[in-house]
Amino acid sequence: MNAFTRQEITAITPKRRARRWVPGSAVTAGIQYSPVYDAASGQVAAYQAVTHKTAEHSLSDQIELHIENSPPGKPLLLALDLQLLLNEEHATDNAVLQTLQQHLWSEVELIACLQHAPDDAWRCMEVCKRLQKAGIPTMVNAHARWDLSSLHVLVDANTLEFSATQLPACVEQLLALAREMGIRTLLTEVKSRAQAAWAAKLGFDWLLGPMSAERMY
Repeated sequence: MNAFTRQEITAITPKRRARRWVPGSAVTAGIQYSPVYDAASGQVAAYQAVTHKTAEHSLSDQIELHIENSPPGKPLLLALDLQLLLNEEHATDNAVLQTLQQHLWSEVELIACLQHAPDDAWRCMEVCKRLQKAGIPTMVNAHARWDLSSLHVLVDANTLEFSATQLPACVEQLLALAREMGIRTLLTEVKSRAQAAWAAKLGFDWLLGPMSAERMY
């Protein structure tokens, strides 16, 4: 099969508006972008942003703003509130899903991260299935209760998320499994140099926490 030419790729790639990103800034257009660090090098590897529905903007509009203003050249972990996502979906006929899909060919590597209450784990898994079916990269939580009906969600995940405050007893086995399947691993709630060093030694790919790189490494 013939590969796309550069001109053809340019023609089908969604155009982005002029960036308002200021290098080194943590906030752009009122949006907070939290740096995600490479565990081995301490360099910024990606950014995370949390979407919020407002009176002025729908959730799909907020997603557009977050993507358009994201720091250049880094993956964007887009945190989506599960309940807002479900409400928006029923109200706008999958507008959020369509917005995410139209950016699959954009210059931003987008990873959808669902935030949910503990008792919403099943609904979260179902939405993850739908996102993955639509071709949208997802981050799934390592603390989920995996069974045969949901195991393929883990297999198809882009990133596997762990929390430093609640690590499963089988963390080393899960990390080995993720490496074998080519799935990135992210450790959140990293609050000290000791935790960062331990995570890097254990084999985590990315780290996220309240500390800056200077204090984490």
